[in-house]
Amino acid sequence: MPIRIMRILALMSAASTALEGQEAQHLVAHRVWTLDAAGGESFLNVMGIAPASDGSIVVSDKLANALVRIDTVGHVKQKLQKKGKTPGALNGPGLVATSGALVAVAGFASERIELYTIDLVPVAEIRAVGPVFSIAFDGKGCLWVGAMRGAGGETLFRYSQEGHELLRRKGQASRGIMFEDMFHVAAAEGTIYLTYITRNVFERWDVQGAPLGVTTVSGFPSTVPSAGVTTGGSMEQLAVPGILFAGCTADAEGRIHILAGDAAPHPRRDVFEINERGEIVSLVTLPERSSGLRIDSQGRIVAIENHKTRLSCYSLRKAR
Repeated sequence: MPIRIMRILALMSAASTALEGQEAQHLVAHRVWTLDAAGGESFLNVMGIAPASDGSIVVSDKLANALVRIDTVGHVKQKLQKKGKTPGALNGPGLVATSGALVAVAGFASERIELYTIDLVPVAEIRAVGPVFSIAFDGKGCLWVGAMRGAGGETLFRYSQEGHELLRRKGQASRGIMFEDMFHVAAAEGTIYLTYITRNVFERWDVQGAPLGVTTVSGFPSTVPSAGVTTGGSMEQLAVPGILFAGCTADAEGRIHILAGDAAPHPRRDVFEINERGEIVSLVTLPERSSGLRIDSQGRIVAIENHKTRLSCYSLRKAR
């Protein structure tokens, strides 16, 4: 068995033991609806989902160059599908975020962010300093962006609804190393949370850009083993850190939820609610692996599944 696999299994066992010792509430997921080719919508490569203020869910499909709005029972309400780089056209849409009447769509591995109305009418465009890896709106309707990288090493940016940059910050735990400084950004009750993707780092900021502190998520290791990725014609190996946290989002009540990665007992299936101190409040294990999730207006998990070709919605109940 490869050494990296053995190390990950050991970390998963240690994490399972540590998590069992915490007083977290265990929940059970019940599937409410599923949307895929069999359900009337052929997704090719879902990259982003975001619940909107009207209860609908906005979905980006990178390979189809499409934005889709889904209602609360999993039916398609609206679809925008147009390839290009002009306003209202899509060129590999990636992450999605919503706030009130606005929808933000970041191009995959691109610095382009488009702003739309909830009815998918284009209103503005933002050019980040580099490729965008995370976006979220705060309670004031401003957009927080994780991007690589400002002239001073900044990776966290805030933009107005008109697309003007308001501030830029360097992560409190920044190391100046690309993969180690990437994070998921979430906003809840006037606080901005950064959950680092490859390191056990959980940062808090206020909406004015003042740092509020750094902690860790209880029960998780500091990192997971790196994987060697072959790059270029030279066949050199690039060490890419393993994924510790595969996602992070905030619900309408201001609670923080993380999708655990390689070190969890059930990788990309375990979803933890945590408080601002990084302590685990509750745990639910999804039936299938997810590449991303959000919490809708009814407190249900909407997850991207089946190699990014299916969406599933789950209600949550206390385990007996």
